[in-house]
Amino acid sequence: MVGSHVVRRLLRAGHTVHAPVRSLDEEKVGFLKAMPGADKRLKLFKVTNLLNPGEYDHSISGCEVVLHVASPFFMVGSEEKIKEKLLDPAIAGI
Repeated sequence: MVGSHVVRRLLRAGHTVHAPVRSLDEEKVGFLKAMPGADKRLKLFKVTNLLNPGEYDHSISGCEVVLHVASPFFMVGSEEKIKEKLLDPAIAGI
């Protein structure tokens, strides 16, 4: 959701965008591929698990800037567990 808005604005500004997505199925990414400029400047990469170290290495290779807008959400448990499972991975970018 948030990422698609970022992609649209970056493409509109003339940037090349590397977009990690959970699925490359047309029904999931067709709207991204239909954005103006996507045919030349949008590169999609399948990334299946936010928590796997190195999962993003291929998709960010050659990039000058990384905007990370995805995060795992594990909301059950104590305040300490929520920090460990939700906040710490988001802050670390994993």
